[in-house]
Amino acid sequence: MMLKYTAEDTVRQRFIIANFYRWEMNEEKDIKVQINEYHKLLEDLKTENISLPDEFVSELLIEKLRESWTNYKQQLKHRHKQMSLTDLITHIIIEDANRKESAAVKAKSLAAKANVVQVQDKSNKKRYDLKPDHKKNKNNKPSHPRAANPTFKRKGNFCLWQARSLCTSVQIPINWKRQPS
Repeated sequence: MMLKYTAEDTVRQRFIIANFYRWEMNEEKDIKVQINEYHKLLEDLKTENISLPDEFVSELLIEKLRESWTNYKQQLKHRHKQMSLTDLITHIIIEDANRKESAAVKAKSLAAKANVVQVQDKSNKKRYDLKPDHKKNKNNKPSHPRAANPTFKRKGNFCLWQARSLCTSVQIPINWKRQPS
């Protein structure tokens, strides 16, 4: 009986550790929801008497941040002072709020710029002045590159078997007929 329950406990511990190891942050979900999931995983570890150092837990949270937060992750890694998990979570939530606010301001400014029309003063320019002049080319060089070997000449031997009279590369008698096989 004891063996059965201890086996179930080890299986449950392995399951909880695997969930903790596989957990990652997504771009789609809100950061607060994902931090709550992380807290739940930590609580599950504590209920199974698995203790992790606070430094490890906070550094792991930094590593699990979203891909779009790469610069922020580097900034947190290069800090000399170690932050506790609660301080780190507060810092991350503030950063998320700042990012959302700056994205809203950026979207608002883009929406304002979308309807702006710039008018140029064309009164002193004539119609033909606006078009590029293809005939005027500097240094009197053509605009398209020439072939690498300008002395190359095509051969005039183009042979179609049906047109025997036009074929100059192979001499075939005119009265020649194919023999049945």
